[in-house]
Amino acid sequence: PLPPLPTPNPSDSPGAPSRPFSILLIEDNPIDAKIITAMINKSTDVLFSVDHVSSLEAAERRLSTNIYDVILSDLTLPDSSGVETLERLLTKAPHIPVVALTGVEDETVAMTALERGAQDYLTKGKIDTNSLVRAVRFAIRRLRASEDFWSRFNDILQNDEDLTMVVDKEGTLLTLTNAIPRLLGFPVSVSLVGRSLRDLVLQPVQASFPPQVATIPPEGLHFQSIPFARQDGGQIALDIHVSTTAWQSGTAVHMV
Repeated sequence: PLPPLPTPNPSDSPGAPSRPFSILLIEDNPIDAKIITAMINKSTDVLFSVDHVSSLEAAERRLSTNIYDVILSDLTLPDSSGVETLERLLTKAPHIPVVALTGVEDETVAMTALERGAQDYLTKGKIDTNSLVRAVRFAIRRLRASEDFWSRFNDILQNDEDLTMVVDKEGTLLTLTNAIPRLLGFPVSVSLVGRSLRDLVLQPVQASFPPQVATIPPEGLHFQSIPFARQDGGQIALDIHVSTTAWQSGTAVHMV
């Protein structure tokens, strides 16, 4: 069974009915839009309201004035196509989860969309009410869980005992705890943010670590004895667990 979603409006008093989850549907094909809306409206255990627009420009206008819980968007629109559509949506509304839709079953497009920040990906013609509602529900849960984690991450950064870092899909350090540069012998005044993690890792694993985002399973990967270079010319081996996480620029790699 699906886990229950949190109440969309936490300010509601106990016992009061929660408002429906609001979906912005971006679909230029009127027939597909009707089919998808009908599927969503068939949901009986969770209430949804659907606001439909047929272009990215119209969607951006709605996002400027309205509040939505999730965006359900075709990637091919009259005024935008492919990953550009997703990137513009995430730029306009970085805190709203996006479920990407396409009319073509293309694994490459799917993986690219997920790497760039989509919470899920569905192929039109191969979805039904259950799969569509499931994707929407879990997209909301995943993004909220991620935002809750990062809201506490500043506390983790201040803990000198934690070895935690986040890199983007290119391997560039986005953030890290203070314990890591100290362990590697860097002065406190030196920032490693913006540097490539591969510059800190020794051969022969330098070319393969960190792993590509698309190769990391949901449960993550565990690496033993990754050799890191110290500033004094020595090295230190670290056991590292790698998993994916949401970041403002898309999917990132979280390491502990």
